[in-house]
Amino acid sequence: GAEHHEPQYVARMKRRTRRFPGIRWCGAYASEEGWKALSAIDALVVPSRWLENSPNVILEAFAMRVPVVATRLGGMAELVDEGTNGLLFGLNDANDLYRQLRRLLDEPALVRRLSEGIAPVKTLDEEMTELVGVYDRLVVMGTADRSRPGSNPEAV
Repeated sequence: GAEHHEPQYVARMKRRTRRFPGIRWCGAYASEEGWKALSAIDALVVPSRWLENSPNVILEAFAMRVPVVATRLGGMAELVDEGTNGLLFGLNDANDLYRQLRRLLDEPALVRRLSEGIAPVKTLDEEMTELVGVYDRLVVMGTADRSRPGSNPEAV
């Protein structure tokens, strides 16, 4: 991802990982490069420290059937079903992240099993149809509430 948001943190992480030749810092990818990058990996790690809503990168990984290892926080924890389509680790807990990554190395069938557990990603049209359905149900519920005896239609 982008390295300019917290340059001191990024510099510290780069120093700490220098001795591991398998770790590469690639910076941010242009959109067209992202799909190629996702197709070449076994699992995606999303170690975000932010309270993410619904990170597109997780949905993109799932669209490519790539399991995700993410922070147990916000929308990441809602999208990643622990042990079904990915793994979760505690916020700022490097030992927990290490434990989950070690599982991917020590359990040869785990990546395949997690990949098989990824449900189809909804299209934008499917998401919007679902959202409109939620609003429709809320409108019907609100209308029903106002028609009950003793209800106050002016109360909001």
